[in-house]
Formats: sequence, structure tokens, C-alpha cells
Amino acid sequence: MSEMRGIVVPLVTPFAADSSIDVDRLVKHVDRVIEAGVHGVIVAASTGEGVSLLDGERDLLIRTTVEVAAGRVLVLVGCSSYATNDVVAKIDRAAELGAVGAMITHPYYALPDERELLTHYETVSGRVALPVMVYNNPATTGIDMQPEAFAEVLSMPNLVAAKESSGDCTRIPRLRRLVAPEFPLLCGTDNQALEQFVGGADGWVAGVANVIPAQCVALFNLVAAGDLVGAQSLYRRIYRYLTAAELTGKYVQVNRAGLEVLGFPVGPPRQPLLAIDEELMAEVASAVEEANRTQELS
Repeated sequence: MSEMRGIVVPLVTPFAADSSIDVDRLVKHVDRVIEAGVHGVIVAASTGEGVSLLDGERDLLIRTTVEVAAGRVLVLVGCSSYATNDVVAKIDRAAELGAVGAMITHPYYALPDERELLTHYETVSGRVALPVMVYNNPATTGIDMQPEAFAEVLSMPNLVAAKESSGDCTRIPRLRRLVAPEFPLLCGTDNQALEQFVGGADGWVAGVANVIPAQCVALFNLVAAGDLVGAQSLYRRIYRYLTAAELTGKYVQVNRAGLEVLGFPVGPPRQPLLAIDEELMAEVASAVEEANRTQELS
């Protein structure tokens, strides 16, 4: 996965009225984001409510996405868990189903110390064959791995990319000094995407690209082309939606609502999550409209 750069979408999981996976809608959604130019997709991650999926549902989700993607983009699978053995089992199963990589967070709830965390990653690194992206997200795991320790983890075999979601704009530049120049570092904080690109990020794991994939791809392309003026203009246009997703505490629900605004409903989230209230829905609708205002995308 050394080519893990650009826009990678952690896909929402479409649900039918009975909360089962809506396979037809999933097929259309995977095609939709690929046709918009994204470089990879991730299924069963937190944006896709992976923790709410049963094993058979995970298999269906992975198998379907791999078949629809048909090699057009990289397909990764969210394989986070509290337990090291479960992480390994999930990664192995993802490989069996045709995924080309996995993404994992630090073990949640357990709050392992640094020695325990390094041992966890050494075990995962030594037992899996699939390339793995490691994901620092203190808001959901309770663990904020500092760049020096993170760089040590990223030096382990099979741990081949990093997603940084601490919300600290200095982390990507600090990590960039500690890892090989070609090592893929990806932004995981949507309302810092431009700042992180400028700071050395190679890509963006963008949940908001479920809703505005073409705009996210265009932002990446503008930065890659050195057109920061164009990038700033586009960023201003989409920033309101990025903020609605990132800062309201309703990340999953906002992205599902954004798709509903676009006339592409993917069903309500699974409990305990509930659909957003009318006030936030009005903000999401307005932000999506602003993000889709007519403007040439480069």
C-alpha cells in the first residue's frame, strides 16, 4: 500500500428500513465515489458503523465492495478491536475476502500504556500478511500516541501507512520528520485537510467524501498541482460542511444526513445513534448546498 495517497473514503454503510445492509444502495454508493475520482475506500470503519456489524454482515460488506471496486481503487477494511487476537482475526478475514489492506485504531476502552500498546502492534505486525494503516484517534480510543512513539510503531513490518486524527495541526509535520520521506501519512481531521496537506500529508481519509467526493478529490489535486490559491477558494466553499461533520459530535449522522440532502438516502444509523435533529439538519442542508455551488473543479 505504498500507493496509499490521495482521497480515501471510509464508506457509510447503507441500511434498509429493517436495519439490514442495503446491498443495492451499497453497490451504487461504491460506484458513485469511485466515479468521482477517489483513490481508495474503507469498509466497516467507524464512519461505516463497523462496531455495530455482525460477522456475517462484515463479510457481506467486504465481499460486495471488493466485487464492485473490481480493482479500480484500493479496498481497505476497518479491523479495530479491544483485543489483539480479534484484530488479527479480522485482518486475516479481510484478506480472505479480497481486501488489499486494513485500518486499525489503538485498542479502545482498555487504555493500554505505551509498553502494552507497542506490544500490541508488534503482535499484529508479526502475525498478519495484509498491509495495515494505523490510526491515531484519541477522541474515540482515549489514547493519544505522540509522534515519537507513533513513528516507532510505523517502523514495524506490515504497518505501512498512518492516519492522524488528533486534531493537532503540528502532528503531520512532526511525524514527517520521523518517518521515511515516502511513508504515507494521511489526514484524518476533515476541517484541517488543507492545513495538513501543506504540512506534509500525502492524502486524506475523508468521511465527508461520502457526500462531496468530487470536491475532496479536487482539493487534493489542486494542492498536488501547487495551486494553493485555487485550493483555498475551494476549501472555503466546503469548509462549512467539513466543520458540521467534524465538530458537532455527530460525524456518522451528519454524513448520512448529507447523503439524504443529495437525494441519496442510506437509511438511519443503528442505535444507539439516532438521526440528527431539525436544527442540525437545516445546517447540514445549507452547508451541502454551499459545497455544491457551481464552480469549476480542477
